[in-house]
Amino acid sequence: MASSTLVMALLLRPAGKLADKVSRKSLILSGGVTVALFYLLLPLATGFIPVLLLTTGIGVGSAFSQPAASSLLAEQGTRLGGLGTSIGTFHGVLNLGFVVGGALLGATVQTLLGLHMVFVVVGLIGLVSLLGLLFPLSVPDLRPNRYSPPNKKRNHQPLLKVLTHEEIH
Repeated sequence: MASSTLVMALLLRPAGKLADKVSRKSLILSGGVTVALFYLLLPLATGFIPVLLLTTGIGVGSAFSQPAASSLLAEQGTRLGGLGTSIGTFHGVLNLGFVVGGALLGATVQTLLGLHMVFVVVGLIGLVSLLGLLFPLSVPDLRPNRYSPPNKKRNHQPLLKVLTHEEIH
């Protein structure tokens, strides 16, 4: 899994620049799907090179989704009860997920079904959690739009529309 960390370290800044230019929701969705699918494929890997390639792909997907998710959290957090509250909630849920998912669920799945099934369960949970991004939630884009006057109030856009429309600045 060190290849995932290395790839993320190398790609986080360029992915962050990309998140400033295109739909962050699309980056979150595509990065999350990439990570989930590569986790699902890990049990099929039959040697070092396939595992290395799959974990590298996990790093690529993570690198593209993390800056987009963080910037969206920072942007939306100010209107959802305060930035500090939103970041605290996000990290609280994230760390709870590490405990419940890793220590409890992962250990239970490994004991009952074997190590390979841990990766399958993680991949499936990732895909299911991404389904929430497909529902037409109203999420405002607070970044300036070059096609509208700077003082014009920004409209809420359905999430599906945002996912299919690349934002250009």
